[in-house]
Amino acid sequence: MQPPPGTHSPRSQQSRPSGVGATVAANSKRKHASMACEYCRFKRKRCDGNPRCRSCVDANKQCVYRFNDKRKASVRQERIQILEAQNKELRSLLDVLKYGNDEDAHAAFQALRSPRETALHGSPSNHLLLDVYGVSIPTFPSLSLDDLQHVRTDRGSRQSQSSLQTSFLPALRLFDYPPIFTPSQLPPEVDIRKGAELFLQVTAGLFHIMAMDEFDRLCARAYRSKIPPDTRVVAEICAVSAIGAHFNADDTTGELKDVLFNTAIHHLPEMLELSNLRTMKYLACLCTYGMVDKRKSTARLIQLSLDIARWNLALPQHGLSEASHDWRRLYQTTLFLECWLSSSLGYVPDLSGGEIGFAQPNIAAMEGLQDDIVTQIKAKEIVVLKARVCEATCGLEPPTGQIIEDHMTKLEGWYRKLPPNMTLTVLLNGDANPLTAAQQGALLLSHAMYLGAVMMLHRRALVAISDGILGGIAGSDIQSMPMQEHLARSVEAARAIVRIFILLRFGTATTNMHVRCWICVFETYTACTILLYNIALRTIQHAAERAETQLDLERVTTCLGMLKASALVDMVSQKMLTALAGVHDAVVAATGHQLSETSPPQVESRSILHCRLDGTGSSFEPYNLLTSSNKSPRGCLSAIYVFKRATDMLRDPFGHGLDAGFRLFPRDVGVEAVDWWSAAS
Repeated sequence: MQPPPGTHSPRSQQSRPSGVGATVAANSKRKHASMACEYCRFKRKRCDGNPRCRSCVDANKQCVYRFNDKRKASVRQERIQILEAQNKELRSLLDVLKYGNDEDAHAAFQALRSPRETALHGSPSNHLLLDVYGVSIPTFPSLSLDDLQHVRTDRGSRQSQSSLQTSFLPALRLFDYPPIFTPSQLPPEVDIRKGAELFLQVTAGLFHIMAMDEFDRLCARAYRSKIPPDTRVVAEICAVSAIGAHFNADDTTGELKDVLFNTAIHHLPEMLELSNLRTMKYLACLCTYGMVDKRKSTARLIQLSLDIARWNLALPQHGLSEASHDWRRLYQTTLFLECWLSSSLGYVPDLSGGEIGFAQPNIAAMEGLQDDIVTQIKAKEIVVLKARVCEATCGLEPPTGQIIEDHMTKLEGWYRKLPPNMTLTVLLNGDANPLTAAQQGALLLSHAMYLGAVMMLHRRALVAISDGILGGIAGSDIQSMPMQEHLARSVEAARAIVRIFILLRFGTATTNMHVRCWICVFETYTACTILLYNIALRTIQHAAERAETQLDLERVTTCLGMLKASALVDMVSQKMLTALAGVHDAVVAATGHQLSETSPPQVESRSILHCRLDGTGSSFEPYNLLTSSNKSPRGCLSAIYVFKRATDMLRDPFGHGLDAGFRLFPRDVGVEAVDWWSAAS
């Protein structure tokens, strides 16, 4: 009796007739039958079909039969799932060895050496490391629902355009953009390309996000592909284009800027699921946008970027592939943003010595590097130094003279190690060939951070001596050598910053972006406070030379003009301008210097580049806060009162308020504390 087709018994092979024809027939059937065990199939041996076949007995192997037909799609899919699970387990093990601490890595290594111990863990689950090796891996960083909601609802510091419109004119809506862009309704390519190009070009000298050819490939996938792009590609394009719109503000409406950013934020959970370089570049764009728009949620996005980079980035001693090199550069970009934001808003940066201690090439080694890479290295070095200066000067007590000298030595060492064509003297003289305008602009911002660090280093000492003078404490002398040295270095740095921003605005800029750049706004305000303090101090000394005081007041009016231009669209700049206004009025009245009344500053042409850049002339119209009704004769205001107000401005570098001026908050507290960006909230 014949068995049903497709069924075979291992014993039935022994009862088959012998002969050539029968053998050929049997072999042809056996080629496609699933009756041999796995070991015999692998070794291409004849299997006898026993529950434990002879080949497995001889080789001391476990005899396993699989009766599935691998030609079936369900079987293939099952096999793929098994392989994917194994791959995930192995990658998890590799993550522990790379990113886990020494104890976890040693436990995993010992478990690999002792596989028999797996029986002690009971029945295994899908998590190989936890159930088999007893080691847990770090979870992938993500945003909580509250953080995600905060990011999406944060409106930043941009002034409402409605307040700028004339009351009798209706609000014009020139374009009908959707709430968010979709694969079927993309933003106009011609409207976003110029801004993206300016953004990537201008920031390339400070930090790395992506090259323009990468953005071109994204656009090709979105605009020139026969298949509609997925939502993640749309999110990436909108993230780059949103910050690019800030750099091309003259040709981009605020409405388009908002829709681009809203689209990018809408797909944040999907982008986090990628957990790759695309995620890091996308987050870097959002963080940069938040720095420009002064959004309080930016600190949380930077923290998320740091956590993802730490989760993914290989340790420095491992060999660097092309991908890990990109991870390293993006990690340094995130460190740059963290250091700058923490040192300007007054919270402790989330850094460790190992992270900021990346080996940097010396001058000889940098000669073979691209200029963008060199400027990025120097920018990262100085912003880390600035963060360290803030930590040293914002303790419970003022820094000692030795601490100030040690940090001043480090700052001067940074400047001495600059390539010859990247020094401030060369940049101000216009001899920085062959650097491009964008590279020169990035270097000027790095020099502004260097000078800002110098002012911060001496600021606390100036306040301490001034408090002693105002309080009548013995030993507090304006004429003392430490006081004069702190003051001289601070004032010299403030005057240099004014020169930098005049040149930056008109000499090297290809965009008006610097009006709202947080580096420019913050250091402009800091330079103003130092210059006003210097004038007030010289006034109570009766040692102020009229010509020098007039020049410093002109420098202040230049800074105020910059802040006024920024305040038209930025609430944080408006808050800083208001804080400076009262002290400026008092100083002018106390010194008897009257500036000519002028109209509000207009947008200047590039021909202003030929104006004096030595700080004695202003490229802006003088910002006169005194009207004809409130001008006061000299001596009407107490010089001591003016000096106290100027000292109080120095006491509050981060906008915390006088009670918590020189204080760095812990990071988790600092991001919610009152600071300069709280004006936007």
